[in-house]
Amino acid sequence: MALKNKNIVEDRFERKYTFNHNDINIIVNNLFTSHLLFRFDHPKRDINSIYFDNNFNNLIDNLEGISDREKYRLRWYNNSSKIKDFYIEKKIKKNFLSKKIRQKYSLNNEVLINNVQDLSKLFYEYIDSKYEPIVSVHYERLYLISSIYNIRATIDYNIYSRKFISNNLLKEKFFNKNIVLEIKYKKELDEIFRKEVKSLNLRFSKSSKYVNSIVENPISISL
Repeated sequence: MALKNKNIVEDRFERKYTFNHNDINIIVNNLFTSHLLFRFDHPKRDINSIYFDNNFNNLIDNLEGISDREKYRLRWYNNSSKIKDFYIEKKIKKNFLSKKIRQKYSLNNEVLINNVQDLSKLFYEYIDSKYEPIVSVHYERLYLISSIYNIRATIDYNIYSRKFISNNLLKEKFFNKNIVLEIKYKKELDEIFRKEVKSLNLRFSKSSKYVNSIVENPISISL
């Protein structure tokens, strides 16, 4: 899946932590009062992603703990029911470092995600044919940044997913009751983060919305 005129987010750490959805106000307060002095960066928005896989190879690599792996997704913002401006993204992970390659596209006409014909045409035009859509994942996101260092945090909540069967997006929604805190920073800030993160009292956890949407709400596949 080659991306032309691409925008590259260079290697960075992406530390993830999961919590009960009732703890969101506590988490925000802890970020504000930590040694890193987080503050809101810009308004929250709705995130929508369709994840693609090739014979579930990306899923298997994640479950087996392969350190070098990648995944593809189509991402758009706000209105979850239709797509007009979107990104095709490739996420590359090597150990704990992540890189993101993304390309923006705009459609002349909106595509409704419940319209199987239009959605299939969108996939055919923009996604390598060896990849197929597996799930769509939707959530709200808060954005924060440290007042001291270039360390960013996002909080994702009200997470739900829908499965694809033969390019057809099913109506059934699977709700994830957790919220996900993700802290992102360049590798040269790792020593500083490890020192200051103690004031946040966090415990790192492995979390992938793509993997969770399948493992916790299984699709009938043969691995």
